Amino acid sequence: MFKRIIKLTINFLVNISLFFINLIIIFSKIFLINKADIIIFQNQRIGFGNIFTSIDLARKLFKNKKILFIHFFDSSRFHNKKIFEFLLEEKIILYTSIFIKFRKLRFGEYDQYMRKSKSNYFQSILITMTKIFSKNNSISFNILELYNYATKKNKFIRNRKYKFNSPNHQWLSYYYYLVEKNNSLKLNFQNSFINEISCKSSLKKICFYKREKNFINNHTQNFNLYFKLIKMFHKKNFEIYLTGEYKNLIKKFPSIKNLVSLPEYNGNFSQSKNLAMQLVSDYYIGDSGGGSYFAMYKKKSLILGVAEENKYINKVKIFRYSLYQNNKRVVNNKKFKKFLKKKTISLKAALDSLELSRMGFEIKSYNHNDVIKYVRQNMLNKQ
Repeated sequence: MFKRIIKLTINFLVNISLFFINLIIIFSKIFLINKADIIIFQNQRIGFGNIFTSIDLARKLFKNKKILFIHFFDSSRFHNKKIFEFLLEEKIILYTSIFIKFRKLRFGEYDQYMRKSKSNYFQSILITMTKIFSKNNSISFNILELYNYATKKNKFIRNRKYKFNSPNHQWLSYYYYLVEKNNSLKLNFQNSFINEISCKSSLKKICFYKREKNFINNHTQNFNLYFKLIKMFHKKNFEIYLTGEYKNLIKKFPSIKNLVSLPEYNGNFSQSKNLAMQLVSDYYIGDSGGGSYFAMYKKKSLILGVAEENKYINKVKIFRYSLYQNNKRVVNNKKFKKFLKKKTISLKAALDSLELSRMGFEIKSYNHNDVIKYVRQNMLNKQ
């Protein structure tokens, strides 16, 4: 009981302190707020993938409008505030929580997307204050409202190329439609990180993105495959960027360090350099995750270990995990697809590897030889 009282007291003090700091930030940005035609509040569903897609979707939906992003920063999530500078977008960063990493403790208000019963009252006041200072004809969305807006727009598309079963992912159909209409990603080449990496070498640039937050077992680490692929691109004289969570890969194959450029300065990991390498590269190979949306803007891309319903535009090749049940490979026939569709609709989300494992499926890797064959034919021999 005493510990709970202490925690509630600290939480209240953090909330009050950060609230007044954020009020000062908002008052200092009144002119910026008043100029905006569209305001996007990033306070819910704020994993890195959603931060990027909400930026990219908003600027494709509202081409000639002045967009302002109000980002509620949560240091416990996989955020990188540089994304706004790298993409040359106006933003205001508000801090409504603190995270003590070594104790894994969070205080204040943070993303409550999956817990509908809880409300972030101080965030709500800050949003209301921002709207008061906005001009009369401006329009505002949070990320969920922006996705719902795109879902409604999608109903007017006659031939829908990309279809999703999950009710929460219908917006992606319209997003991909817009990406295909304008398959370019505006970058800020005046930024020092972007400029340094883009001008560093005249060689073709490929980004390898390793992610270990995915469901991992002995079949899905794929360290051997990454090592083989990196050696293949090195022989073809590519500039290779190894990004993400790559430490265990390097422990397994130390010689990789001689073949790649790492997002580090003096041996220390740089989030900003890591993100810049992902954005600037010409080609992309990596695990499924928030950063894999960048693959849509490359000359050729390959995504490994994708969840069942996830799709990307045509330039992106996908290799899905193999599913086994009772030591037998699951046949992906109409009956099984119907089963997956029903489960996806009921969960309102794509069936990721962890969820499939909970359902009793054994997750095994895709065929490595198929991946290597695809890379040789489509990413190396066509240079």
